[in-house]
Amino acid sequence: MLVEFALIITPLFLLLFGIIEYGLWFTDSVGLRHGSRETARAGAVSRWTGERCDRGPLPGASAHVSSLACVAVHSTPLTVGDLSVRVAIRDIDNNPTTQWVVGGTLRICLMSVHESLTGLYPLPNGGVMTSRIDMAIENAAPGQQEHGGSDPAPTGLNWGWCEAEPNT
Repeated sequence: MLVEFALIITPLFLLLFGIIEYGLWFTDSVGLRHGSRETARAGAVSRWTGERCDRGPLPGASAHVSSLACVAVHSTPLTVGDLSVRVAIRDIDNNPTTQWVVGGTLRICLMSVHESLTGLYPLPNGGVMTSRIDMAIENAAPGQQEHGGSDPAPTGLNWGWCEAEPNT
């Protein structure tokens, strides 16, 4: 009986840890999409957060747009890994702008590198998770100026996927 147990326990533990590892990765990927959607919605209706933010301002961004990075942090439940945020503002013709106008586009991009707990299992895309949401701006004060910005991309990565136009 001890021999059978020894033969079964190793594959059983590998299977169990694999389920846990991929479950955490899947949870983080869903959380990342949820966070980007909530952040884009808050920005589209100009709901600037009044929450205490435990992160620094978004480099290059105005105060309102930096507050969206706080919304992203509070709306994105991650089990493992750090969150990087990029916010871009586009005009009606999809060109980068600083004019916050109704009908323009707010682009929220979130990126996180999911760190493997065991190192035994290959994660999709090397553990890199990305989410990009474009949402029409619905609320703006006349002449309101805002500047987008972004955190530095994690080591070895870049924000090119965020700026690239999707395939149609």
